[in-house]
Amino acid sequence: MPKYNSIILMRGTPLSGKTTFAKSLVEHSKGTLKRISKDDLRYMFDNDNRFGNEQADFYTDLRNDLIDKCLQARYNVIVDETFVQLEDMVIINRLFGDRANIAIVEMTLHPLDVLIERDIEREKSGRNRIGTEELSDYIRILEEQPLTDSWRRAICYV
Repeated sequence: MPKYNSIILMRGTPLSGKTTFAKSLVEHSKGTLKRISKDDLRYMFDNDNRFGNEQADFYTDLRNDLIDKCLQARYNVIVDETFVQLEDMVIINRLFGDRANIAIVEMTLHPLDVLIERDIEREKSGRNRIGTEELSDYIRILEEQPLTDSWRRAICYV
């Protein structure tokens, strides 16, 4: 069966520009690309992220249901989450790989000091800071989970 749709998975640390890039793609897609964000779903349902970890499975299932619905309607999807890990990529490939082309957009891995500066700017705009320890953890995990050549990917420099 031919694959008519695409799923783009954004991968990178918080503050690497994933959401800015994803929103720009959606803006220029003329309605053919739908952005799905578990972070936005958490805020929509709970007004914040206070239940994020304890309700992670609920939001993962909801994300996957939305991807499925978009593919059924012949939309392309961009998955824009704080942190897409290899496990997420394998699950999405298993669930949808027979119906959609899947590509990874990997954001540049910025040095910690750059992310800390962006985190300070984030706080100035009224959003919660992520924090140095958490940013360090994200960098470590990305370094421990490099993409293999089996994943089609683009590297995005923001």
